[in-house]
Amino acid sequence: MKKNKYIPFITLFIIMLIFFIMAKANYGDDVWFKERINDNLFDYLSFRYYHWTSRLIIESLMLILLKMPKIIWCLLSAFLVSFSSFSISKLFTKFDWKSNWLVSLLVSLYPMIEMGDTGWYATSMNYLYPLAFCLFAMIPIKKVYEGENIKKMMMPLYILSLLIACNQEITCALLFGFYSIAIFYFMKNNKKSKFLYFLLFLIILNLVFIFTCPGNSARVTAEIKTWYPEYSNFNVITKSFLGFVTTILNMVCYPNLIIISIVGLLPLLNLFKEKKLLWKWFSFLPLLIIIFAGNHFSIFSNFSFITNHLHEYLTKVEEVTLCKKSILSFVVSISFLIPIIVSIYRLFDKKYLLLLILGAGLMTRMILGFSPTIYASGIRTFLFLDFSLIILLLYIIMDLKKRLKKDSYKTMIMILLFFSSIQFLNMLMQI
Repeated sequence: MKKNKYIPFITLFIIMLIFFIMAKANYGDDVWFKERINDNLFDYLSFRYYHWTSRLIIESLMLILLKMPKIIWCLLSAFLVSFSSFSISKLFTKFDWKSNWLVSLLVSLYPMIEMGDTGWYATSMNYLYPLAFCLFAMIPIKKVYEGENIKKMMMPLYILSLLIACNQEITCALLFGFYSIAIFYFMKNNKKSKFLYFLLFLIILNLVFIFTCPGNSARVTAEIKTWYPEYSNFNVITKSFLGFVTTILNMVCYPNLIIISIVGLLPLLNLFKEKKLLWKWFSFLPLLIIIFAGNHFSIFSNFSFITNHLHEYLTKVEEVTLCKKSILSFVVSISFLIPIIVSIYRLFDKKYLLLLILGAGLMTRMILGFSPTIYASGIRTFLFLDFSLIILLLYIIMDLKKRLKKDSYKTMIMILLFFSSIQFLNMLMQI
């Protein structure tokens, strides 16, 4: 009997639905937004446009959902997690039963508790929802690449998804980058698609809308006063440094299951594929750094002087100078990142695609160095980076599947399933 390839997504939907139903709402930013649900929508959006944000589509949807029973938000949020898994599988696998199970398992490794950072509605709708629609809006690129026709009945769905994704600055930038590169590549290879040109035109219109919105610049000024007065003294180099080290050091000191899986499995893949002994051992460096410096995994108390310096940049700093902690933080960050980049370049046939995805994911968090809310925004800003790492982990596991014995591969999957189950239970205890 043919196995239903949509069962993995339905299973993930049910698991996420249970989680969101149990999540406690009505705190953080959700309280403020709930007080606005009876305001005149036009007046509200006008005020937000001129004084705070260009995310008018997202905030309109949020106010509509806040008027409805919580179960509607639960159903929609669980669907979009599953929808993200569906889109990743469509983009990067054969979209068969086994691949869909693998992708759904990897998506379940993401710590969804982070979407309740400042209130479940506000955080999920500003991060998870745009990400889900962004992934789906990239499927036309894959179809043109493989020479498939884009069905006319699907075009309105792609357009709608793209418009919602483009209402968030980061996902709009991601779509602009990937569509621009894709169209340039297709032009060089004599592949044309008027629909892709049209979608890129819509993306550019949204970018113009974002950059010309007076509320965005007004928000930055207000946030400097509220969250980070010292930020106004930082220059471009300082902001770039903060964006880089806070991104990588968070991955090192507070690694989630996605990062732990990557630094654990990438050396294993090197042992199978890498011919040079130096590069094999070099690939173990990120894992060793987490063992020695990670907050949850540091087993060497004698190295606390190192971890103390690293943690200093994970809390708000009043100034950035060329000192011991700055040099140490930069060296550790580089030492963690470079072996991963080198491994991708040397091991994978699709190395440029994976480096592009990883680079884009890193930039979505590093760009926070140019925002006064780099510390106030919290861990939720790692969502886009984490999903780029999920794609990298997917490729690592698919490659390992070709080289491991069947029993060894099953053991690896069972370990990942165990990790996912423990994390799910842990999240239920936290909500």
